[in-house]
Amino acid sequence: MASQNDDPGAVARGPGKAAEPGGGAARGSVRSRLQQELMTLMMSGDSGISAFPESDNLFKWIGTINGVAGTVYEDLRYKLSLEFPSGYPYNAPTVKFLTPCYHPNVDLQGNICLDILKDKWSALYDVRTILLSVQSLLGEPNVESPLNVEAAELWKNQAAYRKYLHESYRKHMKILWTAQSGVEWRGEEGRKEARQGKARVGGRDRRRKKERKEERKGRKGREEIEGRKEEKGGRKEGRKEGRKEGRKEGRKEGRKEGKGRVGGREKGRKEGKEGKNGRER
Repeated sequence: MASQNDDPGAVARGPGKAAEPGGGAARGSVRSRLQQELMTLMMSGDSGISAFPESDNLFKWIGTINGVAGTVYEDLRYKLSLEFPSGYPYNAPTVKFLTPCYHPNVDLQGNICLDILKDKWSALYDVRTILLSVQSLLGEPNVESPLNVEAAELWKNQAAYRKYLHESYRKHMKILWTAQSGVEWRGEEGRKEARQGKARVGGRDRRRKKERKEERKGRKGREEIEGRKEEKGGRKEGRKEGRKEGRKEGRKEGRKEGKGRVGGREKGRKEGKEGKNGRER
């Protein structure tokens, strides 16, 4: 079973073709390079671009680019796939749009006509360079070498291009949103209602949390009051039992002392009687 980090291109080798010498070492080198590029991209702080490996597969990434402000692509967001060959960085990765993109240099399958991904590729380029180049291409297409001739023609009329671009983008997002959530997409109005709904839910949750906190606080207070009552009752009962035991012991000691006194008187009378008898004799 192939490893998740294996080169996707390695699957295409026929069963009769032997693996290239040092292939495992080469893939290890590519993985190290890609891990380094991931850290560089995360630390770059570039606005509007990001990319991460898909699952645990370092050879396949999912990237995101936002349209640059001031261009017809402003406020639009696109996802791309990046697949890296075993010869990377000496061979260019395969980069395609996953989100349908209406653009002179992007075809209906998401393929991109960009020189640095073709004959102008250099081993000095990295994922960050690719994403920034594609982001720049959105606002600065090469209409002289289009993949989408219709878009290249419409580009000359920016107002009409922007209208069609945003309508097609909203249409795609509506289909995607409805398919994923089961809720009809209504653009900015829908997002606003969703945010308000989340705010209402959040407020309700906060109220419930506060009520539970107050309830726990009240329950704790009642338990403390009951505990003090029980403690007070225990002390009262203890004093009562103490007095009872004290009286009982007192009576016992009194009876004992009383018996001693009675015995002493009887002994005295007996001795007095014996003394009297002695004198009479």
